[in-house]
Amino acid sequence: MAAGTAAGTTGGIAGAAAADLVSEYAPGAAGSRLPAILARGVVRVCIWPGEHAFSRRNPHNGELEGFDIDLAQLLAARLAVGVAFVEVTGGAPSAPLETDQCDVALAGIGVMMADPRRIDLSAPYMESPLVAVTRRGGGGPRRWSEIDSPGVVVVVARDTVPAEVMRRSLRQGSMLLLDDADECLAELMTGRADVLVSSLPQALHLERTEDWVQLFRAPPNLPRLRHGYAILPGDGAWKTELDRFVAAIQSDGSLARAARRNGLPVASPR
Repeated sequence: MAAGTAAGTTGGIAGAAAADLVSEYAPGAAGSRLPAILARGVVRVCIWPGEHAFSRRNPHNGELEGFDIDLAQLLAARLAVGVAFVEVTGGAPSAPLETDQCDVALAGIGVMMADPRRIDLSAPYMESPLVAVTRRGGGGPRRWSEIDSPGVVVVVARDTVPAEVMRRSLRQGSMLLLDDADECLAELMTGRADVLVSSLPQALHLERTEDWVQLFRAPPNLPRLRHGYAILPGDGAWKTELDRFVAAIQSDGSLARAARRNGLPVASPR
């Protein structure tokens, strides 16, 4: 796993706001990351820029942008601290948390895949269906019922909800597991895979940027993806603050505005 850090400039720590949070959580914050974040004046956020729907580097100016980038800035503003983005390539979301590279991991992480022994997730901030991506005019599946057919190769990113769903449901088709979204797209583009199964945000990003793709959604009986923010388990004070942050951006419209700004559907969990 490789990681690099890019600093954000949400603003310096506001002493009064930090003191209020430390005071509120003091009785149960022993061992929590929250007091350290406030004292440091920076929240370290792990992101996976290969997950283009959630975070990416602008090819023209090199700046980080995307849905999770916007939400991380809002989280930092709520805490009255700056934000440092730690770019991670490959691997499970628990790894950079366990090695203290970051305080929270943002990558559209699916609640279904959370291993409670290694990570805890915030209240979900987004929900989306699974989506199949195929080549337009490529002769592959054209509806979900055709995916599980002899000879059909389904490519999915490793350690994701789509991978787990397809592992459980495929009986006749075969599954190809790769490390990230770019590798999956390359297999689909070259015809080595017939269909890519992904989240709706990732699929919509592909539809906007690749004119050769075609999408169709999973039937309603399959699990929907519920996305949350990952932290180390057992940190009640930090999780409570993240849950409050999710509730706040849902109620004040910040979440919906960030989703629209990044071309994503506004779908808060029910």
